[in-house]
Order: sequence, then C-alpha cells, then structure tokens
Amino acid sequence: MAKQNPIFLDQLIGLPLEAIIKGETYAAQATLDFIKNVGFDKSDEFAFGDLRMITFRYKTNDENGEPIEAGYTVPLLSLVPIPLMQISEANISYSISISSIEGDAKSGDLKLMTTYATDGEIESSYNLKIDLKLEQSDIPLGLSKIFSVMDNQVTENP
Repeated sequence: MAKQNPIFLDQLIGLPLEAIIKGETYAAQATLDFIKNVGFDKSDEFAFGDLRMITFRYKTNDENGEPIEAGYTVPLLSLVPIPLMQISEANISYSISISSIEGDAKSGDLKLMTTYATDGEIESSYNLKIDLKLEQSDIPLGLSKIFSVMDNQVTENP
C-alpha cells in the first residue's frame, strides 16, 4: 500500500468544521435571497423594495344579508414557509494514526502529524464520514419584527 502524506491534526479536525460553517453560511444567504426575491418588489439591487402583497376576493353577505364581494390583502411572505435551516448536529468520525510530533516541547508549541488509519493500517485513500441533522431554525428577531409589520399590513377590502 502506498504511504499517505501526513497532515496536521488541527487541519484534519478544522477543515470539516470549516465546511460545515460554510454550509450554514450558504443556507443563510439562500434564506435572505428567498425573502428578498419572494417577499419584495425590487426597486434596485441594493434595497429590498416594497413588500409584495397578495389580494384575494370572495363573496359574502353584508349585515342585511345582501351578497357582496369582499377581500383581503396580505403580504406574500405570510403565506409561504420561509426556508430557515440550520445544522443542529454534526457527527464527524474517522480513525487516525499519529505519525510524528513537530514543534518545540519547551514552548508547548507542538503539532501532531497524522495519517488516516483503519484498524491500525494506514490506508492510501481518505475516508471521512459526516452525519448532519438539519432542523428549522428559530425565527431571527429582525424577521419576527418584519412579521409584526406584515400583520399590520393585512387589510380587509369591502
């Protein structure tokens, strides 16, 4: 079997964590894009614009029993689920073999050099297992305030 090039333990641990953080960053940007593109009429690329409203009409009776047409105008964002995803749990598992220790023992600046190992044997291919559990995020405070504003925008149209 070909020998692997050793890597620092902090890189072995840090790179998957960095990838998870980048994944959450992409999810947050997708949420922001969704809110901007679905919920607002664009006035320019730097502003969200006006809240996109939906009006629907229906037939009902007035207080005298006469048929009339009525309606409601509501913000579109109040009608659709907003994709707020977060990683609630990440399990990263792999086996390593410490191949050497580099650095100055007196100063405590040590780095462990590692290679991936399975059952004590060094492999020529890397195996990394990451299990992610996703869940709906809590609504951020700013978005909650926007929902309050949207509630006040609901109007009945006689």
